[in-house]
Amino acid sequence: MTLPWRLLQDTIARRFALTIALTILVTVGLTGAVVWLAGAWALPSARDLGLLDRANDIIQMIEAAPRAGRERVADAVANPIFIVSWYPEPSAVAIALDAAAQVKSTLSPSFPATGCRGESSRSRPGGPICP
Repeated sequence: MTLPWRLLQDTIARRFALTIALTILVTVGLTGAVVWLAGAWALPSARDLGLLDRANDIIQMIEAAPRAGRERVADAVANPIFIVSWYPEPSAVAIALDAAAQVKSTLSPSFPATGCRGESSRSRPGGPICP
């Protein structure tokens, strides 16, 4: 099967189309090369991806739930991006997390301790809010 002569003619429209197609292919290739070569440096930050907003939303959902249902809420909001766990106040994990928060607050004043053992909390001008 032979192609009609009109399809093989060299026209300005074909040159523009070929130039645009090659430009797109080169741009995609160079972008892929930069991401591959730069690795983690080329990835957007957590703030740009909205991960901090999602984590804040999860904290607010868990804090809004009654204490008895918080573990079920944490299990419900977990997904492949976030692993969400709820540790009641007297558990060993909650005590260890509280101790780590205390150490971090003494090392860096920009991260104050919440004062809530084993519970997530939000700070406001009047002090921490413990659920």
